[in-house]
Amino acid sequence: MRRICLLILAMTMLAFSAHGKTLHLLVFAAADDKENQAVAKGCAADMHNMVKFCEDIAKQIGYKLHVEKNVRNDFTRREMAREIDSLQVDMDDIILFLYTGHGANEGKDKWPSFTSLKDSHYWQTAVLQRLNQHKEKAKLILCLANCCNVFLLEGSSMPQHLNPVESSHMKALFCDFEGSKTVVASSSKQGQYSYISEVGGDFTNAFMRAVYELTERSRPVPTWEAVGQLTRKKVVEAKQRDQKMQEPQMEVFHTTDYNPYRQRR
Repeated sequence: MRRICLLILAMTMLAFSAHGKTLHLLVFAAADDKENQAVAKGCAADMHNMVKFCEDIAKQIGYKLHVEKNVRNDFTRREMAREIDSLQVDMDDIILFLYTGHGANEGKDKWPSFTSLKDSHYWQTAVLQRLNQHKEKAKLILCLANCCNVFLLEGSSMPQHLNPVESSHMKALFCDFEGSKTVVASSSKQGQYSYISEVGGDFTNAFMRAVYELTERSRPVPTWEAVGQLTRKKVVEAKQRDQKMQEPQMEVFHTTDYNPYRQRR
C-alpha cells in the first residue's frame, strides 16, 4: 500500500511539473503613438501577432501562457524595469520580451535604445541585463526589438504555419535542450532604419515566419542560429526589392558561454 501511495504521489508531482511551466510574454508597444498613426497601427499589429504566435507556441510545447501588454505612451524606464523585475519565473519557464516602437542609436552600442518612453531612452543591452536576473530559473530568454537602430516604413501579413508543424521541433527550439539559453535580437544593425506597416514590423513577422518554417515536419531539428539566419534573409531580400537596407541581428548564448549582458548596468 505504501508503495502504491508513493507511486501515486510521484505521478502527481510529475504531472504537476509537466503542466506547471509558463511562457511569459512581455510586450511594450508604441500602439498609443498619437503623433504617428502609421507606427501606432504597426506596433498594435506586432503586439496582436506576437500574442497569437505565443498562444500557438505554448500549445505546441505544453506550456501555460502569461501575457503582459503595455501600450501607454507615458510609460517610463522605471516602470519598464519594474515590469521585468516583477515577473514570477519558475524553473524551466520561458521569457519572451518584445519592444516595438521608436528606437535610436548614438553610437555607443550595436544594439538599439528604446525611445518610445516618457522620461528617457532604455538600451536593449540594459533590458537584457535586467531580464538575465531570471536566468537561474528560466530555460530560455528571448529579448526582441523591432525599432530603428540609427542616429537621430512595408510589411507582410501575420504569418501562419501553412504546413504541419512538428511539436517535437518546437520543443527542441524552446525547451528541450541541455542547460539554458539567452537570445537577443534587433530588427536592424547599428546605423539602419527599421520598417513597419499596418500589418506589423517586417522583422517581427519574419521572425515568427522563420520559427514556423523551421519547425515544419519535413525539416531537421531547428536551432536559434538558424532562426536568426532565416529571419535576416527574409528581411534583407524584402528590403532589397524596395531598394532599402535593413539587416536584423541576433546573438545566442548558451549556459556555458560568456554572456556580456549577464550583469545589470
